[in-house]
Amino acid sequence: MRTPRELVFHIYCQEQTLAEAVKQGQFTLENANRSNPEDPSAAATLKTLRTVADVHAYAEACHAAAERIFRGMSEEDVIREIPSPFGNQPAWQFFLFAYDEHWHHRGPALRVSAAAR
Repeated sequence: MRTPRELVFHIYCQEQTLAEAVKQGQFTLENANRSNPEDPSAAATLKTLRTVADVHAYAEACHAAAERIFRGMSEEDVIREIPSPFGNQPAWQFFLFAYDEHWHHRGPALRVSAAAR
């Protein structure tokens, strides 16, 4: 079971990672693992998320970075195919994956939040 801090890290890191992969033109297994709080590559970032304000700022920064990438894309960029270990997908699909990631974890995050009250 992930902590609320780990869930926020996972969701928002995934959002930014997916957008960056689209910008780079490929999504790799390394990209996929980057948002996994259990992956050693996440340890340094997780250590910086000590307070609610830290976690909030991290989420805002990740979301803003993803949005800047999306808003900077041309129509051709949005429809181009992006190679992935899970099959090639049009770039726009990766932004839907990020949206789905938010909904996928919404239930557990809300249950944890309610239990903490």
